[in-house]
Amino acid sequence: MTSPGGTAYGAAVLTAAGHVYQAGQYSSFNHVTNVHAEQAVLVLATMADDPDVLALAVASTGSDPVTRPCGVCRQVLAEHAARVGRDFVVLMAHRHGDGYEAASVSELLPLGWSPGQQPAAGREVDRRGMPPQPGRALTDEPLRSGDHVALPDGCVAMVWDGAFEPGRMLVKIKYAPADGGLGKLGHSFTEPLRYQKELHDRGWVRAAQCGVRATVIAAADVAAVFGALPLGGEVGQPPGLLVGILRDAGVDVASIRVSGSRAIGLQRADSDWDLVVPVAVGQLPTLRATLAAAVEQGTLAVPPQSGTWKLLDRLFPGGREAALGARHFADTLLSGGASVALLFVPPQPAEVCVGPDWQAAGRAALHGKVIDAANAAYKRAEYDLQDDDGLVRVTCYHKTANLLRAGDVISVFGWLVRRGHERRLIQILPQPDRILWWEVAKAHTAEESSS
Repeated sequence: MTSPGGTAYGAAVLTAAGHVYQAGQYSSFNHVTNVHAEQAVLVLATMADDPDVLALAVASTGSDPVTRPCGVCRQVLAEHAARVGRDFVVLMAHRHGDGYEAASVSELLPLGWSPGQQPAAGREVDRRGMPPQPGRALTDEPLRSGDHVALPDGCVAMVWDGAFEPGRMLVKIKYAPADGGLGKLGHSFTEPLRYQKELHDRGWVRAAQCGVRATVIAAADVAAVFGALPLGGEVGQPPGLLVGILRDAGVDVASIRVSGSRAIGLQRADSDWDLVVPVAVGQLPTLRATLAAAVEQGTLAVPPQSGTWKLLDRLFPGGREAALGARHFADTLLSGGASVALLFVPPQPAEVCVGPDWQAAGRAALHGKVIDAANAAYKRAEYDLQDDDGLVRVTCYHKTANLLRAGDVISVFGWLVRRGHERRLIQILPQPDRILWWEVAKAHTAEESSS
């Protein structure tokens, strides 16, 4: 949309998922509120939940021998590259269709403005050693949330759901080979776009039987298993009063397992403690209330540098104060100077999430009221949503769902699957599988929350 006789611009992007999006500019009457083609095409790819751009091409009918992005567009390209963690290439067409010039985003804008983060191409990799023990072979015993597996290409992944599909598990890749050791990937919760980019680069984004695209692996993909370790013994336990508070709240401390870097020998002195805590659904409201009260009393604290809490501050209405005050979340804490993440799981192994009788229905956005959120605090968070078409079960693997309560009015995005008249929405990462609150349930009793 441009003025009659005006210069027309067009842009296209190729994404890591193999899709091409194209757009033109939208010219305003006074040119102040123009939308440039490069900006429009990035918006299109992002709105399609496909923001990981490999290349952007731009062309025009103008008289310049080469079509080059303007300064505003170069800044937009630089910010997009920083968000997805890829310094992608820009192809600039020659005027008469006889070729193009190519340059990376960082070459087009070498001194672009940045709000403190490192540029996409210059991020320092957190490198660790190799796991000290070789691990064990995979057995018929199903893996549990918090266990780790070594993959054939040398990556190490944590099990998110050992029973995602029959014979296949959902994992989060945490480390990849780097300079003779292992380098940490982007954090799946606080850096989901960077994490997705790294998965694409390593070829670990796959289509599950139900249509979900994620890192779903089978026994053939497992080179070795590193089980989560019992609390105490060789791994010890986090300092401070947290373990005693869990015990006093009715948690079987002997059943707690240590996951994360400490379970596979890749920890550093300041590494977080990741504790897998089996707890019955009826205990969860009381346990969270106890933990939140300990924060209010100063016995425990919110880790000041926690990326999880910083993200939840932006996602949840009212931020951390509202989440703690309403006992919605108290799962990442500071105890004795150590940061501890609590991963709540059911005492019994979960059943298979989606079987072969579930059919893919593509990406979907749903809106409605949360009817039952009793199981939303678990690592495989599950909750029921009532929308205009009836009831849908939502399965979520990121921490945002842990904040939900019955009565919340939300919009959710994810992979929709169907079995007859049943619907299930599966959420993997907080972006693009977002949860947006429109109304937060103000008060809940423990009985209501566990019903």
